[in-house]
Amino acid sequence: MDRVVVGFDGSGGAEQALQEAISEAKLRGAELRVVSAWRMPVDVYGGAGGFAPPVDGSTFDLLRDSVTQSVNDAVARAREAGVQAEGDVVEGSPANVLLDEAENATLVVVGNRGHGGVGSLFLGSVSHQVVNRAPCPVLVVRERES
Repeated sequence: MDRVVVGFDGSGGAEQALQEAISEAKLRGAELRVVSAWRMPVDVYGGAGGFAPPVDGSTFDLLRDSVTQSVNDAVARAREAGVQAEGDVVEGSPANVLLDEAENATLVVVGNRGHGGVGSLFLGSVSHQVVNRAPCPVLVVRERES
C-alpha cells in the first residue's frame, strides 16, 4: 500500500499540511503516517552556561506527552476523514526523521513554516532540507493567511 508521510508540529502550517496530506492519502488510497520529530536544545539539558535552569525529567515528560497528544489528535482527524492513519513521535532532527520516513513513502507533505523560529535561518528550514534530499516527491504547503 502507498504511504503518505506528513511532518506535524502543531503549527498553523502543519495543520494545513495535515489537511493536504489527508486529501492526498484519500486520492491515492494510501495510508497516512503523521510524524512529529523534536529535539530538546542541548543547553536545556544542563542549562545555558549557568543562565537557565536544566529541565528535569517531569518537564521533559510533559513536553513529550503534549507532542504525543497533538499527533494522536491529528491521527484521529485523519481517521474521521476515512483515511487509514498512524502516528509517531520521534526525538531527533525533524529533517532527518522525515528523510528516514521518506524511504518508505510515496509522498512527503510538509508545511513551509513550523515552530522552527530564528534557528531555521541559520540551519536551513526543514522543508528545504526535505525537498533537497528526499527520495520521493515532496509537497510543501504554504501557510494561508487567516
